[in-house]
Amino acid sequence: MPDDKLYLPEHFDGTSVTQVAADLLARRGGRVELNGEGVKTAGALGLQILVAAAKQWKEDDQPFEVV
Repeated sequence: MPDDKLYLPEHFDGTSVTQVAADLLARRGGRVELNGEGVKTAGALGLQILVAAAKQWKEDDQPFEVV
């Protein structure tokens, strides 16, 4: 199983959300911790991915944390 920590990219926008979405899908069904410490810019699509993931983890009754 992949590490439960996922570091968000510096520029969390249209060019990077595809990889983040794939990384989240690989972690589905378990705990996930998103670390946004290095994020300098975030676009609307990046934020939508986070909201959708948070809802999915809640439905799956799994821990989801953004730090």
